[in-house]
Amino acid sequence: MKQPLFFKQVKTKNHEQLNFLLQKMKHPIIALLISLLFSQITYSQNIYNVSVHITNYDKEHLFWGEIYGDEITITDTLFSDNNTDFTLSLPEGQQTGIYRIIIKKKERDKFIDVVFHNSDIEISTDAKYPLEALKIIQSEETKRYHLYKSSSSYISYKTKLLTTLLESYPQEDPFYNTINIKLNDLKTEQNDSAFSIIDKFPDSYVSKIIAFDIEPETNPALSRAEQQDFLKAHYFDEVDFSESEILHSHAIPNKIINYLALYRNPALYKTHQESLFMQATDTILLKTKINPEIYDFTANYLIEGFKRYGFEKLVTYIATNTDLDLNCSNDEKKAEFLTKIENIKATAIGATAPQIILPDIAGQKVELHKIDSEYTLVVFWASWCTHCTEMLPELQNLYDKNKNHLKILAVSLDSDSEEWIEASKQFPWTHISELKGWESSIAEKYVVYATPTFFLLNSKKEIIAKPTTMEGILDLIN
Repeated sequence: MKQPLFFKQVKTKNHEQLNFLLQKMKHPIIALLISLLFSQITYSQNIYNVSVHITNYDKEHLFWGEIYGDEITITDTLFSDNNTDFTLSLPEGQQTGIYRIIIKKKERDKFIDVVFHNSDIEISTDAKYPLEALKIIQSEETKRYHLYKSSSSYISYKTKLLTTLLESYPQEDPFYNTINIKLNDLKTEQNDSAFSIIDKFPDSYVSKIIAFDIEPETNPALSRAEQQDFLKAHYFDEVDFSESEILHSHAIPNKIINYLALYRNPALYKTHQESLFMQATDTILLKTKINPEIYDFTANYLIEGFKRYGFEKLVTYIATNTDLDLNCSNDEKKAEFLTKIENIKATAIGATAPQIILPDIAGQKVELHKIDSEYTLVVFWASWCTHCTEMLPELQNLYDKNKNHLKILAVSLDSDSEEWIEASKQFPWTHISELKGWESSIAEKYVVYATPTFFLLNSKKEIIAKPTTMEGILDLIN
């Protein structure tokens, strides 16, 4: 919980307020009480300062963002009187973790990550080239973090180049083995870089983060497939999921993504790829069960990721097999997670589609379950969605050829009535909306993460498919 601004002011003004009040107080007892009060507030509260000196900047503030897994939430602001020197005070008890100083919210590369671990942070940089111009004046944890990230990024770059090269050579080619050995050398170099910091600073937060980057080293004499199998079996052997504060960094999402990459094969059909990811998911959830908060985050992270990429069977599989008893770290998050799980089950293929009752363009209520048609296609879209506006003419063509047995219910995630109506009126389907954007309760009920999203229903309003292309819809209704 953030401390009131009053506490920060008392600490930073060096008793100016106290002296002023004491001079004004004539009664000695009242003066004594005020003195004791301010003294207690001042000395019981440690305040940590974040200072940023930034050139080539024309704004009066920077943004302070908290990282939690893959999420970044702006929680505070650094202010300046001269558009150059920005400050922020953090109270005692501030969560240890990686924080992001955001220079321009609309430009993804205009930020600097810093490490807060009960110490002041002071940096300088240039708004045009934040990372290249970065100088860390104070915060040993932040210095270690960026030193490691710089080394790690370079090794990662070389690894990608060699991996691409390796894929172009047959295993029987002598050069294949040379590249394979070099790749293993790079992994050793990466691990050594991590261990050098961990050994020197075993109790630091940065050491806990970079420990997640360490991967088991494989025997270069093994084939690439054998090395992959070894990594799949031993990837989490030394990973410590016991401490929840690791969630205040990108460590866990990165670990999950890298593990899933071991199972990814672009040459496979979607159903086969889903079955491989299912194996990976079982391992990931089993390993994270040690910590309810991390388990909760991981299950949510996997569900959202697979949902965005259309792996519906995987999403339903996770929702069905998640150990809900473990999800007890936070009452609010637990309630949200349980709701999401129930919504996923309620919109699984084979389930009766949840009822939708919303007004159409004319203000008349429309009920999904009263639509009389052999097939009903529920489409979640929005006028501001580029993919949607490109897709609508194609959907119109499909509808024209199949309107005798197909009806379309277009659920808009717009928030502006005029924009919604203007975009909708050219298509003769049934258009409905709550006009709440992503705050739509129907979007939450149907677990919609992207637009457009399709649900194909039969005459009984059972969900028979969640197609992702026009061809997929056409194949199902013909």
